[in-house]
Amino acid sequence: MNRLGWDRGRMLVGAVGCTALLGAISATATARQITAQASGSSDSARDVNQLRQQVLALEKRVDELEKEELEKFKADEIEDDAREKRTEQRLAQLEKAQDAAKNDDKASKAPEGAGDDLPMTVRAPFVVQDDSGKTIFRVDIAPIDNRARIMVGNPIGARAEIGPNTDGASVGLYDSSNTWRAALIGRSDESHIELRGPGKGIAVQIKADAIGGDLTLSNAAGLGNARLTIGKGGSGNFTLGDSAGAIVVQAGTMGNGVGVVQAGPRMGGLVGGIGGSMVVIPYAIMGKK
Repeated sequence: MNRLGWDRGRMLVGAVGCTALLGAISATATARQITAQASGSSDSARDVNQLRQQVLALEKRVDELEKEELEKFKADEIEDDAREKRTEQRLAQLEKAQDAAKNDDKASKAPEGAGDDLPMTVRAPFVVQDDSGKTIFRVDIAPIDNRARIMVGNPIGARAEIGPNTDGASVGLYDSSNTWRAALIGRSDESHIELRGPGKGIAVQIKADAIGGDLTLSNAAGLGNARLTIGKGGSGNFTLGDSAGAIVVQAGTMGNGVGVVQAGPRMGGLVGGIGGSMVVIPYAIMGKK
């Protein structure tokens, strides 16, 4: 309840008290006149004392009523303040929820690519971890060649590693023992794919350069056993090697269109045949379409 209500209540209590006081004074005065006429001045003093006691009693009652009304108004005022505070808190919650709903609506209606003008900048190195604390993504600078790289997976185990190299970029795949098993390398002068098995060297290498394609297959020791290439003249070449990597068979096309197959190193010549006859074994075969 506000101050105006308290003042009105107090005025009402005062009015009631004054009315009662005036009525008592009037009645006592009338009784005093009658008594004075009948009994004389000796009774007048007793009437005055009685009137004074009545006035004091009425003043005390007025004070009691004012105190009761004051306590009531204080209680109402406290309750009103609490109710007003709860209302303000509720309004603040509603306004906050309304603002959040507006922001969500704006985000859902944002056109594709609208946030591209405001990219988030993060300084490397930084890592991303899963719920268990395991690193699943890392961006840093490679300490060996000082190049930027991105690692997806375990930085010291199975992962994919992406980064720039000399005049290009590369992608490397590593197994759980931190050994690289596959690589894709792209540069302006050539691009190649390398595959590595459990052995020591590269088992498969595919290369593309200014001349053409090149395919090399190697054994577990990393020694070349078979190769299919495009020569400088644009024709195809084929070679086979032994387990040590030495070439024993070559096949290709010469510039004049003659096909040649050679076996060696130069194993042809005369050898003994059946019945002591001599047989010539060629070390090269040549032909033309």
